[in-house]
Amino acid sequence: MPETLDTIRLDKWLWTARFFKTRSLAAEAVAGGKIHIDKQRVKPSKEIKIGAKLSIHKEGFEWLITVTGIVKQRISAKEAALLFE
Repeated sequence: MPETLDTIRLDKWLWTARFFKTRSLAAEAVAGGKIHIDKQRVKPSKEIKIGAKLSIHKEGFEWLITVTGIVKQRISAKEAALLFE
């Protein structure tokens, strides 16, 4: 597993956890109100920590997840599944 961090930008975490193909798509989704932290609308630059509760609306689905890991670089899909529950 790559180097872990204490905090990371929300748009970067969404990209590393493979919810979005590019970081710019992740930033657009956050800016468009598709991503909420603790039921609050936030900006793409919002720093998140382990334990943050995210609500992700994408392609007609809604995921309610808790962040369990933060890594510096994008990782394989198998490892990315370990970053949230």
